Amino acid sequence: MSILNERFFKMSNAAFCYGLTPIQFSVYSYLVCRAGQSEKCWPSMKNIAACCGCSATSAREAIKVLEERGFIRKVETYCELLGMTRQTNNTYFILGLPPISKQEAKTVFHERPKAELEGERSRA
Repeated sequence: MSILNERFFKMSNAAFCYGLTPIQFSVYSYLVCRAGQSEKCWPSMKNIAACCGCSATSAREAIKVLEERGFIRKVETYCELLGMTRQTNNTYFILGLPPISKQEAKTVFHERPKAELEGERSRA
């Protein structure tokens, strides 16, 4: 039994360390999947939203955050048709994962503040 031609993609486990919301993570994963080894893709906003199970507005917001945080670079693409210029699908470039902040690392690895740990010891 074949599931969608059994296509797979690789993504670093470090992607879980950035505190992305489920929609942001889903959109990022979708773009990585669509880009493949070329590291660029140009899906429509409608397709991104449909494949990620969210609204086009939520997908746009996720892309904005991913771009601001350095996960992707978005390039608006235009074409000329019958003497009129119109925007077509954006092109998305997948960038290397950005550095993880200390706060993100603490959240991911569930490190608790030293004072909180000392408070638990004194109650015991």
